[in-house]
This record gives sequence, C-alpha cells and structure tokens, in this order.
Amino acid sequence: MELHFDNRYACLIYSNATATDRPVVPAYTAVDLRYGWRMRPEPELSVILRNAFDEEHAEFTPAATRSEIARQIYAKLDWRY
Repeated sequence: MELHFDNRYACLIYSNATATDRPVVPAYTAVDLRYGWRMRPEPELSVILRNAFDEEHAEFTPAATRSEIARQIYAKLDWRY
C-alpha cells in the first residue's frame, strides 16, 4: 500500500493588461492525496483526491470568464503487461 501527498502553492498573479481587463488570480495552496494498493505483482488500484482541503480555486483567465477548479476524486486501475 502507498500513500502520496503532493502540495503546491501558486502566488498572487497580476496581469499587465489594460485596467478594464486586469485578471488577478488570488494565491492558493492545493493539496493532492493518492492512496494506491497493489493487488498482485501487476494490477494496481489507486484513489486520488485533488484539491483536498479547498472546494475550489481560481486559475489564470480573465475575471469575467474565470471558472474555479473544483475538488476532484477519481479511481485508477493500472495494469501493465
């Protein structure tokens, strides 16, 4: 069994665009978690949780059309031969 912990920080971002189109992205810290279980020598099942401690965070796009990146959870089956 494996447990991975990833942490990343994005600082406050200002744009050099005109004052009416100045996207400002707030700083954020994101944490991703991964739990992996190797069932046999080959297949591995993982559960991944992205953005674990915040419901969402902004990415760099104009403020008027900006979308938030939501928390995500998914499973992965990796089978190599």
